Amino acid sequence: MVLMQPVGTVSISLILVSVRSGQPPCVGSGHAVGHQVHEREAGPHRAYVFEGAVCDGCPLRPQCVKAILGRGRTVCLHPQEGLLQEARAFQASAAFAPYRTWCQVAEHRLARLVQLGQRQARYWGRLKTEAQLLLTATVVNLTRVWARSTA
Repeated sequence: MVLMQPVGTVSISLILVSVRSGQPPCVGSGHAVGHQVHEREAGPHRAYVFEGAVCDGCPLRPQCVKAILGRGRTVCLHPQEGLLQEARAFQASAAFAPYRTWCQVAEHRLARLVQLGQRQARYWGRLKTEAQLLLTATVVNLTRVWARSTA
């Protein structure tokens, strides 16, 4: 069984989509839903369609579906949904703690580069863009060194 990420108030994980069976039940009414496969560049995307007529009579409709009456809900699965769920489970585990610290440090450094104008290149060409990045990174590093020496 593959659990999907939450959308809306009712978590999609409550649906407990079984990729092997191809027919997930509706949480509120227990009805099976339609199943579509869309070919995309990354691979086949599966979409589970919950009909509006079934959703209208469901007691969980206000928590599950945000659409107007008569419209149901569509749940799309990524081609690599199993890997995504494994990665989310790893992120939620205690084993991810050292990686979380590294990610925070790296994301903070990237955010600082963006604050200093590195969101967009000011010049055309790969060499000039790379020079801009190196100059911005130099400013960031010199600012850190200066802040530590004065503290």
